[in-house]
Amino acid sequence: MRKFLIIIIVLLVILALGQSIYYKINQPKNISPSIDSIEETAQETLYIIGMSDIYDKYNPKIQFDNLQKRFYSFINVNLPEIFKNIYKKNVQEIKQYYEENTDKIHDMYIYQEEEFISIAKQLQNIYNDQNAKVNIENYEVDTNSITSIQDGLIGFDVIFYYDNNTTLKVKFILSENTENMMITSVSDVDMVFGNYTGNVKKSEFLGKLDSLISNVMKIREDSTLKTKNEKMQYYDLNKETLNNIGIYSAEDYISIANQINAMKWKNQDINYINFEVENESIVANENNFNFKVKLFYSYDSEMELIVKLRMNNENEPDVSFSGVVIENQSVSANS
Repeated sequence: MRKFLIIIIVLLVILALGQSIYYKINQPKNISPSIDSIEETAQETLYIIGMSDIYDKYNPKIQFDNLQKRFYSFINVNLPEIFKNIYKKNVQEIKQYYEENTDKIHDMYIYQEEEFISIAKQLQNIYNDQNAKVNIENYEVDTNSITSIQDGLIGFDVIFYYDNNTTLKVKFILSENTENMMITSVSDVDMVFGNYTGNVKKSEFLGKLDSLISNVMKIREDSTLKTKNEKMQYYDLNKETLNNIGIYSAEDYISIANQINAMKWKNQDINYINFEVENESIVANENNFNFKVKLFYSYDSEMELIVKLRMNNENEPDVSFSGVVIENQSVSANS
């Protein structure tokens, strides 16, 4: 009898221990997350000023917190990844990178080659050798841009402000029916081409501008202290080369050479910084579409170009450049 009682007691103890272990495993967890896990969660989402206005006006399918995660990824993962791979690349090289990494870029919600090139050029305009430590200071939704693009699609611009007084601007396009999203560029170049009705692509203009910028030093070397007649002769002898960088007449070559020679070349380490499209300078009609571009260099040097895009005449070049006439030029620049 005593042995039987001992066995019963042992079984009850085992049952009690088993129940204790069960309830410990399955009870609700009210343990506060660690500091590290709180910070990790916070770092994966990002609220941008003006986001709530999107949901006040429309009803995108994507949830608010998921959109915050996509903002975070775009700013802290995608933009650095794009810049790392396109820094110092020209338009043709950027295009090649897009073609070789299409799936990866599509995962960033950028689905069009032209838009990727435009965003890449915006980044190149912000980061350069003169300001490699540039940081984003602030970002916001342009609430005035929130609009219904078409049935079921909502668009809005996001502006990123950098501490070197530059900005990057993109458009987010959301759907009211799916969680799909698309990102496009909204730079000054995009604004100009939004008004252009011809067949020249943004990438063609940007590629031609790349070519001209890379040849500025050579144009200076070949034109310094040359007379007007010598410059005209130089154009005739080098017409094909100059056509390839967007210069199609002796007059245009002279006006650009004069702009270049007027810069502050007393410092031989003068460097290109970035460019700015003056979208308010557009002059357009049935036969012409012109606008101005400023190129900025170190030592507060700059040059101003007039860009002409082909309209209806198939015999005209797609993109051509001339220099804005400088008044009171020095003798060395104008002789």
